[in-house]
Amino acid sequence: SAHRCGASFSALAFALSLMNAHAQKPGETPADVLAATYNEAMRAFQSGNWVEAASGLEKLIKLVPNEGQAQIHPAYLTLGAAYYNIPNFDKAIEVFSGFIAKFPNAERLLDAKMSLGQTYLAAKKYDEAIKSFAALENVAAVRERALGAQALCFKLQKKPDEAIRVLEKLVGADIKSTPQANGAVMLVELYVEKNETAKASALLEKLQARIAIIDNLVTLNTVAMKLADGFADKKMYGEAISCYRLIRSRDEVIRFQTDRIAKIERRIDYNSKVGPADPAIYVKAQQENNQLKAVVEDSKALLADFSKLPDYAAPMMFRVARCWNEWDKKWEALVVYKRLLLKYPKAEEREPVMFDIVATLGDLNRIKSTQLACDAYLKEFPNGENAGTVGYMSGAVALQAGDYVGAESFFMTMLVKQPKSTYRGTMMYLLGNAKFAQGRYDDANAEYEKYLQAFPEGTTDGAAGLFGIGGSHAEECTFRLAVSQVFLGNYEKGLERLKAYVEKYPKGYFVPDAKYRIAICYYAASQYDDVVAQCEAWAKEFPDDQMDGEVHALLGDALTALGRRELAVPAYVRAYKKAGTDEVLNYSLFEASKQMQKLGRWDDVGKLFTEFVAEKPDHPAVVAAMYWIAKARAKEGRGDEAKVLLVDNLKKYIAEPKREAVEQLLSQMAQLCSKRVRPPTAAPATEGLTADAPLALPADATEPAAYDPFAELEKQLKPIADTATPAIQARLMYAQAEMATIKKQDARREKILREMADRFKAEELSPVLLALVGDFLLEHGEPDRAAKLFDFMRENYPKSDHLDVAYVGLGEIAFSKKEYEKALKLFTDALDSVSASTMMKEATIGKAQTLLELGKYDESKKLFEQVASIREWRGDATALAVFSLGEIEARQNRFPEAIAFYRRVFVAYQKYLPWVAKSYLKAADSFEKMGKRQDAIANLQDMLRNEKLRTLPESNQARKRLEEWGANQG
Repeated sequence: SAHRCGASFSALAFALSLMNAHAQKPGETPADVLAATYNEAMRAFQSGNWVEAASGLEKLIKLVPNEGQAQIHPAYLTLGAAYYNIPNFDKAIEVFSGFIAKFPNAERLLDAKMSLGQTYLAAKKYDEAIKSFAALENVAAVRERALGAQALCFKLQKKPDEAIRVLEKLVGADIKSTPQANGAVMLVELYVEKNETAKASALLEKLQARIAIIDNLVTLNTVAMKLADGFADKKMYGEAISCYRLIRSRDEVIRFQTDRIAKIERRIDYNSKVGPADPAIYVKAQQENNQLKAVVEDSKALLADFSKLPDYAAPMMFRVARCWNEWDKKWEALVVYKRLLLKYPKAEEREPVMFDIVATLGDLNRIKSTQLACDAYLKEFPNGENAGTVGYMSGAVALQAGDYVGAESFFMTMLVKQPKSTYRGTMMYLLGNAKFAQGRYDDANAEYEKYLQAFPEGTTDGAAGLFGIGGSHAEECTFRLAVSQVFLGNYEKGLERLKAYVEKYPKGYFVPDAKYRIAICYYAASQYDDVVAQCEAWAKEFPDDQMDGEVHALLGDALTALGRRELAVPAYVRAYKKAGTDEVLNYSLFEASKQMQKLGRWDDVGKLFTEFVAEKPDHPAVVAAMYWIAKARAKEGRGDEAKVLLVDNLKKYIAEPKREAVEQLLSQMAQLCSKRVRPPTAAPATEGLTADAPLALPADATEPAAYDPFAELEKQLKPIADTATPAIQARLMYAQAEMATIKKQDARREKILREMADRFKAEELSPVLLALVGDFLLEHGEPDRAAKLFDFMRENYPKSDHLDVAYVGLGEIAFSKKEYEKALKLFTDALDSVSASTMMKEATIGKAQTLLELGKYDESKKLFEQVASIREWRGDATALAVFSLGEIEARQNRFPEAIAFYRRVFVAYQKYLPWVAKSYLKAADSFEKMGKRQDAIANLQDMLRNEKLRTLPESNQARKRLEEWGANQG
């Protein structure tokens, strides 16, 4: 609405009241006419009839002679306001300017000057307006209004620098008034436009503490959003998020503006109750109401427009999540994404949010979660904008994280569901890779052949550029078809195909690998001289290739096979120095050491590892290298030097829990201290001795004092123990436990482990000790305490070489509680996710037993057959596996097959008495269920004749059963 400009009429009202006091009858005197004219004009003004008000006031002024004009000077201000509101800005300017010239000492001169400046502004005569307001900026009463109006003029003239200069003067160091707050809002907006984001952000934050005195929260929100978006565009994500957090919600803005309008309306209502008894107060109240009504009208219009806008909370939350994501703070992004979906389930951003969740989980390598997110997306948006990408990612993420079975499943599903996907070719190729990674080379080759038929050389599959994958994969498929033959052991066929690949792609990406595999084929054929020649030629052709380590390791193997150990050693040394992976490095380093040991070059073993430590002081294998350096010195008869070396390195590394080879050093120290180090002595003189004469000892010879290995170990480790933290003390106690093991003092070892379990907190134990103490507690019937250690280990040491101990331990605990689904996941993770090495047997058995309890007999059977077939696991595990195979058959009511397995146990594995006893009982049960009680009785009688089984609880069960059946006990 039009800006309303009012004037105070206290002076005019006073003059009229004097004139009315001398009137005898209304209308009979000039004063009565003057009063009537004034009242009519004011009624028109109050009702918003600006033309009639202006006409009446012009008439009023003409009725007053020049000598009385000073008494009615306020009428000029009201007349100017009426012209302003018509609007007739030129007439208003004429009136206000005339007032200023005519009444230079008037009480309301300041009002006239402000009104003149406002009229210039409304008339877009910005230069005149600026001059008017600049002349008033040092007047305290109107300073803030004058500065704010000046800034607005400069802004409208598109002179932001001038506007900023004036606004900075207005806002000052502290915001205390509404004009300052409104000016600060404008200043933030200008800062944003000028790209002065730091100033804008600081002022915006200051404004939040003064929100109650701001007139327009809508504008402030808009400016904050613009500033935040600007930060985000510049990748200043922290600043952007801080700004987004300052933005008020839609409901909060509406509530704020509504309350502000209500407050103003209450003031208007209060002013409306002021009567005309006191003309000065009455006129002032009417003037204020005119201004307030304009503010209310503007505020309501603004609020109405704002209320029509859609809620911006979800889009803003989406922007915040994207900032976290782009900032590489994935977990924070996920929290916001998920909160958005929960709080705004029907938001327009739902589809891109769900896609971002998929991508973010993929970046975090959360395979299961990513797959679930993919499923959720495709279920809700099967034809969504990102459906093709999500379908591809379902498998790609699983493949990248090593979940090859999951990748295979997803690619096969997506190829069926989305046969026209942009990523069809890439998915075909990656499906082959998933099968290849599982060692299913024939199946993988079938997929590669399909790809080559659909996308022959020179064509692309349409997915170029996505995650670095796309374009043509024909060359790689051809290479994998060749190399898979090597992995299948078909070396002749592999050699033929590898040579064909090199011929077809002489500059191909996989040529160095192919030529390395060709050398492997010759190695498999025991053509070691050819291998040596090929490896040496390879080294000349590809001197800087990343496979240098693998090739020189193969060269070392070939030279070793030829018995050329002296030449093999430098080949292995170069291999470890050029190794591209820790696997090759460790293999080559320790093979070099092994050949040196066989050559009796223990001094070189020490030098090898000393050089390794110097070259790679931060490598994880450094601590293990110290073990070999110490061992080399011990082998050279320098046991005391070895001890000093061990202590020196223990001082360096014993406080680092992730250095798992520290326990290896402690074990070696225990070995070195387990026996007295005897210095070499000269052989006694034998001259003149006869066969019958005893060898005489020197006169001063004495028996050596009794040797205490525990005391020696304690003495060696004392420099560390003197200032040991609890974490170091735990490791020192481990050394004592190792000594007890070496000396076969089981009770002492048990006591030490018990003290460790009761004395130390989880955070004070290294991964090795967490595994050791956890196993100890589990063996001694304290699963809850063991679980706490295993959980701590999983959370804090996810890359530990002993992590599978935690998974297997937790799996066994879950199994004992009959939480079979949980146990299955733990055992599976131990085998697949953490690459069980120390506990592979236990993990495999645990998974097989859990599958059995879940009724998944076929899967269980395969695993138990695997356990029974592995030679290295022969023993108790084999007996358990064969017994369990019988259980699988018995639970499916295939009793003859079950009996065959049970008999196999007590015939072939007689030394494993608990399993023999269990098998006798189970065989009897099977006979009984087949209706063959006599066979069952004979089976139990045969069991009781085995004296080795008589003390086992199963024998008592057998006797009781025979008694129930009325049969004798053999």
